[in-house]
Amino acid sequence: MTTPLPTLDELITVGLPPVAYGILVGVLHAPGVGKALRPILRWRWVHNLLLALYSAFVTCAMVAKLRRHNRFASTHALLCTASPGVPVGWWLSKIWEWLDTAFIVARGRRAVGLHVRHHATAASVVFVNLMGRAMPSPLFDLGTLCNAAVHTLMYTYYLAPRSLSQWRKAITTLQIAQHVVMCGCILGTLSLPPGDCDAPDLPYSASLMAYTLYAFEFLAFYANNYPPTGHAKVQ
Repeated sequence: MTTPLPTLDELITVGLPPVAYGILVGVLHAPGVGKALRPILRWRWVHNLLLALYSAFVTCAMVAKLRRHNRFASTHALLCTASPGVPVGWWLSKIWEWLDTAFIVARGRRAVGLHVRHHATAASVVFVNLMGRAMPSPLFDLGTLCNAAVHTLMYTYYLAPRSLSQWRKAITTLQIAQHVVMCGCILGTLSLPPGDCDAPDLPYSASLMAYTLYAFEFLAFYANNYPPTGHAKVQ
């Protein structure tokens, strides 16, 4: 399905978050900023709790949407049929998650490349599947459901990482699976004959590049942090 060229406003909305986040990271990594941010650590649990609850809400909302529009009836309906409705605040939540970086710096650490690239591009991946459309792309719904479900577990883990340390490897595995599944779905829908599937080429091609990057980076993270013995490295 050929996608109309994006407007200037759409290009700005896609391109602005990575630029703004890059500036934020530069500011956060400036000398003395981490020390100045230490008082915000007392609020980290609130941030993680709210994002865990919000992610759980989005997970339930997406399941309800897909059921309401009979999208679970077949693989074709799930992957190729668009339906209206976007979770309240989903795009903005990707900006909200930038606070993760501030908390990392406040703990006296630097944000690693995987973290930076994922947070810089997530909002753009969300918006590119909404722009120029009366309703989100079909795979926006599946991607949102998978991401929200994984984030429910991830932010719950962040609330008590020592008590829930056994979750860590499983969450990383689910993150890899999420990105690999989305890559497969995008490639599969783009390969279908034109008109057989609502598969906008430009948004899906951009999403495919992002999901491929995420998949490889999380695989590298897994290999570096979970040695063959099965014991995670001490962070």
